[in-house]
Amino acid sequence: MSEELGWRGFLLPRLLNNYSPLQASVILGLMGAVWHINVFFSSVSTAVLFTASIVAASILTTVMFLHTRGSVLLAIVMHWSIMPGKDIARISFPSAQEPPNWLGAARCEPLITADRAAELLKLHPKTVKRLAQAGALPGMKIGRVWRFRESSLDAWMSAQLQCSGHPSPKGEKLQ
Repeated sequence: MSEELGWRGFLLPRLLNNYSPLQASVILGLMGAVWHINVFFSSVSTAVLFTASIVAASILTTVMFLHTRGSVLLAIVMHWSIMPGKDIARISFPSAQEPPNWLGAARCEPLITADRAAELLKLHPKTVKRLAQAGALPGMKIGRVWRFRESSLDAWMSAQLQCSGHPSPKGEKLQ
């Protein structure tokens, strides 16, 4: 996972300059939990349990990192090996409540540029940015650039067609 390049390849060595390995691991674990906060669409107890598991995994990954002379590749492999834990828990505890779909949350729809959105909507890029700035078009500003989800643009276009009295194309996607 590319995030391990940032956590272990960049941040951990810098944290180790000022903190013990345990303190650095806990800091990284808490940051990792915040990084994955979008996973928690359920209870607070799930968020606490997930945060505790991330901190524990961070400690183990730091131990492995330090004993392999800073191998980020092995940190990535370890990160990937932790992800199937949900499936193991489901088999071990079949009557338990379904945990959040952490792996599914990682597979987000890619974002497209304002230029691509303008092309799909057959609008000028400045119009797309102006509509997004006004909150009339669903999008998000990341730094200085606007990004959009194609599915949100599809829904927006369908709503615009319905408001104007035009029949909404069934099942058609923006081209």
